[in-house]
Amino acid sequence: MESESEIPARLLASATHLADVIDGKIRALNIKADELEDQIRKAEARAHRRAAHNLRDAKCYRLGSSFEPVNALDFDPTALAGWLASGSAGVLALVQIALSNPAGGIPDLFARLFRSQVGDDLRKLGVHARWIHRSKIYRKEVIEFKASPAFPKQGWRSKPPTSNQVYLIEEIALALQIEKPALRTRGEAFVFIEEAGGNPAFWSEPEMPNLAAALAEFVS
Repeated sequence: MESESEIPARLLASATHLADVIDGKIRALNIKADELEDQIRKAEARAHRRAAHNLRDAKCYRLGSSFEPVNALDFDPTALAGWLASGSAGVLALVQIALSNPAGGIPDLFARLFRSQVGDDLRKLGVHARWIHRSKIYRKEVIEFKASPAFPKQGWRSKPPTSNQVYLIEEIALALQIEKPALRTRGEAFVFIEEAGGNPAFWSEPEMPNLAAALAEFVS
């Protein structure tokens, strides 16, 4: 039987042990809380990226839905992009078509314009405009990022692909006529985009048409 003089020491030892156990539990809870907060931050970041990509898709859908009521869903999207990039020259070409077909509605006039001798040049201009757009995104996502202080850090590689990367991957798959790869991380997406960036089928600058000459011949 322990003496009364030993009881305080035993109580102190038990209290110290209990404090150590509680402290360990608290540290474990803090670690789990930090991990949970990190998962929440990552989930929020993924949600923001999905929202940005979905917003772009929603805008494209809303714009396309305005074509359906006027029977314009069959528009050549590349030629239309070229016309939108052509400035006043494209307006003049459309006016010329309208003068020859005064009873035609706007969708019919565009269809006639795209079938005319200027249509091929508008398509070439559309191809060039899309190339300019993609090359700007590529430069930002690959060339400029690779030269930035953030590139040597490894943390970004495990994050989900950015909305710009998703767009470029889709465009590359279409241009090279391959199945869209399932890339789950930003690092995988970066490597794929960088390697595809050297493929002439996707990144060689396309021919810039002489729309002014074609238009002069068209209206003469």
